Amino acid sequence: MLHRCCLTALLICGSLTLASAATISLGQPGTLPAGFQFWHGNKADSAPWSVVRDSAADHGVALEYSATDKRGDAFIAFDPSARAADLKARVQFRLIRGRLPSGGLVLRMTSPDDYDLIKVSAYEERLSVIHVINGQPNEIAGVDAEIAKDDWQTLEVDMRGSEFRISLDGRWVLTAFDRSAVREGHVGVWSENDNVTRFGGLQVTAHDDGQHADSGADQTRGERR
Repeated sequence: MLHRCCLTALLICGSLTLASAATISLGQPGTLPAGFQFWHGNKADSAPWSVVRDSAADHGVALEYSATDKRGDAFIAFDPSARAADLKARVQFRLIRGRLPSGGLVLRMTSPDDYDLIKVSAYEERLSVIHVINGQPNEIAGVDAEIAKDDWQTLEVDMRGSEFRISLDGRWVLTAFDRSAVREGHVGVWSENDNVTRFGGLQVTAHDDGQHADSGADQTRGERR
């Protein structure tokens, strides 16, 4: 019996273009999720991506990135129908192998070269908030964290205005502020280099209460796990 997995988007009014309680299906192993777009730098490239079986993932399957590229270029997968500025997002990730095993959650993406990234690195044992502009990454904040290799973990972020509140495996690890302009954008997943990275259980909820953090703040807070 073939399993079928969903990236569940709990979308509530606000800036999201998806209907309320929409569900994004990953489909069946050996395929690509219907409607997704896949980018390598500023070029469309779905070659490294596929849906695979993984009994430890939500619903038994995951979206896998697997490549041999060692140049450090970013690869992004996203559903173009989901857009938001203020939101909560949750994703499972598994950093299986690679020279520098890493993965991440893409937020507020306006183009393949412009987005916010919550990056997790097993090599550095670090979680970072990165603002990418014209393809150039700038780390806003980061914290040492227990990022495992070849084990499922859960990353959560709550974004309101300039504020990012981030949790790992149900435990708060970092609050950071981005002083750049708040913008609506897509939500997706990210990997790089010669990694093998799996993602599952992506949930997105748009905030519609109009409450924002102080955009003038630039402080960060975090803890070593």
